[in-house]
Amino acid sequence: GEGRVSLLLGHEDSTIFFNRANSGLANIQEQQNPIELGYAMKWDGFVVGAGLIYSKFEVKVGTIESESSLGLRLGISNQLFYTAAKLILEDKYSKGSATYKGATGIDLLGGMNFGSTSVHANIASTGFTVNDGATADSKSTRYAVNVVETIKKDNNNFFYGAGVVQSVVEDTKVKIKTTKLNLPLIIGLEAVATNWLTLRASVAQDVLLSDEKVEKTPASGNKDTSPGLNSTKFAAGAGLTFNKVTIDGLIATAVAGPPAATVQDINTNNLLSSVAVTYNF
Repeated sequence: GEGRVSLLLGHEDSTIFFNRANSGLANIQEQQNPIELGYAMKWDGFVVGAGLIYSKFEVKVGTIESESSLGLRLGISNQLFYTAAKLILEDKYSKGSATYKGATGIDLLGGMNFGSTSVHANIASTGFTVNDGATADSKSTRYAVNVVETIKKDNNNFFYGAGVVQSVVEDTKVKIKTTKLNLPLIIGLEAVATNWLTLRASVAQDVLLSDEKVEKTPASGNKDTSPGLNSTKFAAGAGLTFNKVTIDGLIATAVAGPPAATVQDINTNNLLSSVAVTYNF
């Protein structure tokens, strides 16, 4: 009818993945066999949806080891606006006496269309606590606002825009605080080359604002750059359509150096290194 059910298998949540990877806990497990179950429906001109994030893993013999995660997704949209929220309610890992616990994570998204112009905003807050002989607490917040202009012609989409992004990351174990303020300029294109080939590319780079401040205790190693080093980010991809089958693949992705001499080469290491296949009945 007017409803849709979605099921994702093996898709690791970005917030949980990032926190565990940066926890400093040796050999910490990622989410094991994670699943996401969602449902969305049309309601009075809106699309309303909700989803559940879940994973569970446990070793019961020998060195006791376990991980678990639980989260919720909520969203609502229509032709003029969208808003979505992700809540990480549980993010735990333990092995022997070493423990990791993620803080309640909040990630809020929203946007509104004004014809060909759209405005987008994001607020995210997360963190974790680690006890592996010495307790460590880390917390981070991020705020972002972007304005994007889209030009559509002959089934091609060209877009450009700019935004302001501020992030603050604090780690009490090594007593370090990193504050960043950036103004990224974004340019992108999706072009239909033939009836079976679609090409996509985008470039982002900080302009005017590219500030980073690192405060440490003791003060040795403090850092204050304004503006900062080269921040160019590049990505390209292709979509190939054969009857009812569509293959989307990554052609190249790179962040500028240093060193930057070969970082944006297209070669067999990244050509179609990530691929998605879709079959439409």
